[in-house]
Amino acid sequence: FLRLNFYDEQPVFYRDGGSVGCANKYVEEDVRRGRLVITTLHPREYVVALDAMGNVDTEFRTYKLTLKQLKEKFGEDALKEDMPNFKQSFEKNPYEEKEIVHAVLPRADYDPGKKDNKNKPWGSFWYFPSGKRVLLESGFEHFPFIHWQFNRGNDGYGYGPGHEAYVEIMLANQ
Repeated sequence: FLRLNFYDEQPVFYRDGGSVGCANKYVEEDVRRGRLVITTLHPREYVVALDAMGNVDTEFRTYKLTLKQLKEKFGEDALKEDMPNFKQSFEKNPYEEKEIVHAVLPRADYDPGKKDNKNKPWGSFWYFPSGKRVLLESGFEHFPFIHWQFNRGNDGYGYGPGHEAYVEIMLANQ
């Protein structure tokens, strides 16, 4: 745990789960540094769907990355089709933000005999909301999101003390 950012992210995870009732973490591997990186997602960043047993098995996350982060993650060549002026924009301001979507869902055509990244139980797809194509397709052996609900709801989202006090909060703010 000392090599992870677990202790930095866990208080945020508990705050979200204990207030609005739903908390979500994304776990990814930082291959260059040889460690896992945990990101606690803002409640407005994601939507989920449930499988037949009521477990979260699908997640769409929409958030912003800087041009610098996009270049590091996907490479300049992958970005050219959706952003023809990427090079000029990057040189002008590498910290300009663009919205991106990361979708993870079960693969219907999964073949356990194959060992490539595009043939894993969960498919991973990165694209721009207004893009023409998928920037990166890969997959996961295990669902990479940790989803916690304070009080479990039937729609995949939890309900917590903050959620229950929402009407009173709005009235107090008025």
